[in-house]
Amino acid sequence: MATLDTFRYRPGNYAQPRRDAAPVVIPAKATRRAHTIAADRAAASRLNIPRRAGIVCALVGLAYVGLVGKLAVIQVVNHDKWVAEAKQMRRRPFLLPASRGVMLDRSGNLLVQNEPAVTIFVDPNLWGADLNTKRGETFAARKSNAITHLQALLPDVPVAAMIEKRAGAPVRKANGKLGYRTVDLARRVPVSVGDAVKAAIKTHGIIGVGIAADTVRRATNGDLAPQIVGFTGQEGDGLDGLERVLDPDLDGKNGVIVAEFDKAHVPIPGTEVRRVEAKDGRDIVLTIDAVLQHAVEAALDKAYKTNESEAAVAVVLDPKNGDILAMASRPTYNTNRRAPGSVSGRMNRCVTAFYEPGSTLKVITMAAALEENIATPNAAFHCDGGLRVGNHTIHCAHGAHGTETATDVIKNSCNIATAQLALRLGKQKLHDYETAFGFGAKTGAGLPGESSGMLSDAAKWSNIQTANIGFGQGIAVTPLQLAAAYGAIANGGVYQAPRIVWGGRDAETGVLKATPV
Repeated sequence: MATLDTFRYRPGNYAQPRRDAAPVVIPAKATRRAHTIAADRAAASRLNIPRRAGIVCALVGLAYVGLVGKLAVIQVVNHDKWVAEAKQMRRRPFLLPASRGVMLDRSGNLLVQNEPAVTIFVDPNLWGADLNTKRGETFAARKSNAITHLQALLPDVPVAAMIEKRAGAPVRKANGKLGYRTVDLARRVPVSVGDAVKAAIKTHGIIGVGIAADTVRRATNGDLAPQIVGFTGQEGDGLDGLERVLDPDLDGKNGVIVAEFDKAHVPIPGTEVRRVEAKDGRDIVLTIDAVLQHAVEAALDKAYKTNESEAAVAVVLDPKNGDILAMASRPTYNTNRRAPGSVSGRMNRCVTAFYEPGSTLKVITMAAALEENIATPNAAFHCDGGLRVGNHTIHCAHGAHGTETATDVIKNSCNIATAQLALRLGKQKLHDYETAFGFGAKTGAGLPGESSGMLSDAAKWSNIQTANIGFGQGIAVTPLQLAAAYGAIANGGVYQAPRIVWGGRDAETGVLKATPV
């Protein structure tokens, strides 16, 4: 029989057994029952272990089933969606450059053409694509490899600096994804440079570097009519001359390919999803005759150097239709080898500069007088070397000419006779004829920077101004204006506005067509 001391609770202390209490007697039957209960509980606990393990396994199984289900949804149910998104991430637009229209002379000889060239660029997005980590490939390693070899091939290009400046960090693209900008490192460089880059890509395993076909603008003879044809900039846009004026016609419209590209930035066959073909620019035919232009420039060069002139110009046009057959200006430059500070040589003084025409205008005054019946070819004029107009006296440079006919007046370049004719015409009538011959307004020939010259309002003219304008003083005209005015006289009094563009290639038929005069 077992005994158990009784306990009494004492505040502030642990329970202590009472030593004076009588022992409690626990029956043997109760003791056996307690042992039985304890044994049953232990057995039950041992039975619960497999059940708990089963629950854990069931939960793991459910998680696995869920994972398999999710993979099934991704790979089977939403397969097309994820494949499409993956392809979209690999797809990139690729530019199809349009060819700029060429310039030809009136006989079809090339004046300005496009020569093959290439553009070298990098696509930093490919440095992080499909990395082989087992081989130690990293974004930084690919980038370094590309920069090192490109810098050796493009010594004049700050490769690393350009990449860092234009693609130093990813940006948000139109599709919402982060990516790097493509960087053009060298535009329109020789094809030989592109071949060297191709070889380096293959030899050194360079990734992310691409070579795009391009063209560079060049004149067939950079010394021929440079102020007329002008030149283009690095981006291929017209900056001067007809290249600038006709830029909307000459410039084509680029196309585009949207496809997947390999590491060398070459379109993968069968992955193209969109293509817009490039539309080439229009070929332009000028009124210039290249053979005549060459002869005129040679003659002008000789006169320019012999006379040690500050400037010289020459214009040849067809009076029947206004076609400018040749036009030259000195100083000059070479369109293919433009030097810094060659602004003076780029000026087409035939249209931008204006001068007092002097005695060359006497023909215009005489034509007006003949038209108004103020003079006849055989009319007599008297020149005693001077003419008093108000408080001013006009003189003839070579003294008195005596009695002259209209023909003699032009032959002798007589100031006195033409001043008399101008005064008899009157300031308004003289002004009307000056404008009828094209003075005081642009010719509209189609050349950039054209000046209107200088012809003041007739209402402001005094008598001495009227007389002076009669022999070419107090008025300023461009060389082209003067040539066109003389063309009207040669064309029986019919003025034909000058033009520099003959026509162009028809966009639909491809045939060269003249623009109606």
